[in-house]
Order: sequence, then C-alpha cells, then structure tokens
Amino acid sequence: QRLRQVINNLIDNALKFTPEGKSVRVELSSGNNGHPSVLRVKDEGVGIPPNELKHVFERFYTVDRSRSRGTGSHGSGLGLSICQSIVAAHSGKIEVTSEMGKGTTFEVTLPKTIPD
Repeated sequence: QRLRQVINNLIDNALKFTPEGKSVRVELSSGNNGHPSVLRVKDEGVGIPPNELKHVFERFYTVDRSRSRGTGSHGSGLGLSICQSIVAAHSGKIEVTSEMGKGTTFEVTLPKTIPD
C-alpha cells in the first residue's frame, strides 16, 4: 500500500509538470538473481533547475509553481519527502535526474527482499 503511494505520487508529479503532447513513461524491472527491483518514472516535462534538485526531497519544498501545467492544484511540498521516507523504510533509495526543457527521471531502487 505504501509503495503504491510512492508510485502514484511520482506519476502525479510527472503528469503535472509535463506539457500536453509530451509523454510520461513508467518502467519497472523486477530484481532477479539477487539484483534489486527498479522503478523509473520518466517525463518529457519542463525539468527541474540544477540548483533545486538537491532540495526536492526536503519537507515543504516546492519548485517554482509557474512550471506546472496549470492544473489548479499545487502541492504542499510533502509528497517527495514522504516518498523518500517510504522508500527508505523499505531499505531502498530514490534518486532524481533532470535536464531543463527535456524532462525528469525519478528512480526508485528496492532490494529483492524487502525487510519486515
């Protein structure tokens, strides 16, 4: 249930910051032979400025609101912080890469065996 919250939040964010006509892709590779499982959410959105990337997982931090698609709903800055906490609780990690004008990728890596 909690991991579903991570997936939903990452997809929601990708859709919010991706212009009409551009794509959002979700990739999942399940871990085999002891390798971790990896989830990637990639968008062709506006991107996140390099100076803001290190802050996106901080509580209440929001990137410039004018970048969104104008859906009328802007986040509180808690979603990615919560995602990071959930992933960490499952002994995983979440990382972000972004290029302005080309898009953003969030990658969640989870161990093959999730601890209790």
